Amino acid sequence: DAILATAQTKGDALPAPALRVTRGILVVRVGDRYDPLLLHDLNVDAPRLSTTMQNPVSVSASVQGGGSLQLRGYWGPVQWQGRAPTIPWNVLVNATKVAIANSNLMMAIAPAVDGLMSIDGTAESTGADLQVKGNGEFQKLKLAVGGAPSIEPLSVAFALGYNYATHSGTLSRCDLRLNRGSAGVRGRFAIDDDGTKVKLTVEALGAPVTTLAGLLPAAGVPLPP
Repeated sequence: DAILATAQTKGDALPAPALRVTRGILVVRVGDRYDPLLLHDLNVDAPRLSTTMQNPVSVSASVQGGGSLQLRGYWGPVQWQGRAPTIPWNVLVNATKVAIANSNLMMAIAPAVDGLMSIDGTAESTGADLQVKGNGEFQKLKLAVGGAPSIEPLSVAFALGYNYATHSGTLSRCDLRLNRGSAGVRGRFAIDDDGTKVKLTVEALGAPVTTLAGLLPAAGVPLPP
């Protein structure tokens, strides 16, 4: 169900419309080669839709395949780069136990990754680039075809940036919290029609070999008997 109404605003000559969606469905496709991400029981509350003001919005939904998603933040006002409009936005993101493979969440960029993902973070876009940062936890993580699900949950603090024009970005922070010690991942990535290309460096600090070895089965590397 969707309801479109009007809301009085101070900066507009006419009342701005408002939007409310309950129990909706949203299909997110990344090209024709991949199955879509499907959100159901979608609820959207946008009490003001103005092109000249900053507008609050909240979204909640269940993820097909497992998990839930909540967004809360602001978008607008519309800005112009030459003749092209851009819409800045920033939101708080809460994702709870999203089934990575069954939801098709990462099918376009990392189809072999599986597990349950929970994230608390922020996402901010200027219209030209995107910045995402936060904290996450992965349960039963698999990183490669044939990999075995990790036994222990993996906690991570991350920050990345993405440029819409160049279809490339930087992973400036990806700190893995291990039972003993830590590991950091940094690097760059680019997305094109052939998939995602990444160049990463990994550094372990104070993490014993036995701790790191526990992550190898998730990457498809068997441990000796």
